[in-house]
Amino acid sequence: MLRQFSSGRNRRCPRCGVDMESRQLTREVRVEVCLKCQGMWLDHGRLRSLVSVPISERSNPRDLLRAGPTEDPCPDCDLLLREREFPRGSGIFVAQCRRCAGMFLEKGVLERIRDYLASRRQGQA
Repeated sequence: MLRQFSSGRNRRCPRCGVDMESRQLTREVRVEVCLKCQGMWLDHGRLRSLVSVPISERSNPRDLLRAGPTEDPCPDCDLLLREREFPRGSGIFVAQCRRCAGMFLEKGVLERIRDYLASRRQGQA
């Protein structure tokens, strides 16, 4: 199912440029997935729900400005996404919009974030 926005257009994958398909991952969380590269677009606040950990998804605005620019446009704002490490110190990178704070995760990154956070929780126990 493609999701149309108020602009009358479908969200397009920032990497591939093809229309993304809306998928319900949990009862509360719907995301857009690229059918070509399997990358995933998460609106702000969705990642926190998916990892079940109270984390801040927004980067410090200065940190995000210093983050490496990508060639990939935000599917909502059309600003170029910025690549940043998330969570900090994890070695895992996401592309994030500095305006709407949405995130693009390449295939497999959500699982890597979950595994990293789970290992951190176990280390604290």
